[in-house]
Amino acid sequence: DVQPRDLPSRGWGFVVGAMQTLAAINELPLIWMAYDTAVPRATFLAQQATLLVASFVGSPEMNLLDMRAAGGTLAGASCTVPAPAGCRLAPDAPLKVGIRPDHVVVVPDSEADSASGWLDVDVCEHLGTTTLMIGGFDGQRLRVLTPRSSTRPGDRLAVRLPADRLHLFDAGSGERIH
Repeated sequence: DVQPRDLPSRGWGFVVGAMQTLAAINELPLIWMAYDTAVPRATFLAQQATLLVASFVGSPEMNLLDMRAAGGTLAGASCTVPAPAGCRLAPDAPLKVGIRPDHVVVVPDSEADSASGWLDVDVCEHLGTTTLMIGGFDGQRLRVLTPRSSTRPGDRLAVRLPADRLHLFDAGSGERIH
């Protein structure tokens, strides 16, 4: 038997069930047309076609570092990073180099000679199973997202910026180069 106090909860249950049904019905034409509702990787990369979009897509946001083209490398004030394979850059061209915080690699001290540079950690935020570190790298701000670590503010870590994870933008126009 239904008690009067049960009616509001049953009413909400009906509303939620009706909304879920409408949402499923709304997707049926897409399924019948074999339309994939997921965003393809190429579309996601196209969204990062300009510096403006890349600067606010994702959380934490993409790191954007000022660098210059130098032969087959990208040079900062005190660091050098290999340029992505197949990337043709004008000599000494000013660039904005983007890399997602979770693509920056913390290098063990024993392999520090293979690092792109050093991160002087200013802030450490433990986010459950991950740690977000923010600090100075080559005179600029760099965010690094790693599996949970015991890193503390004041620590100095060797980090690598993998060439295959870099996004290159023209510093003047903001257009994506690679």
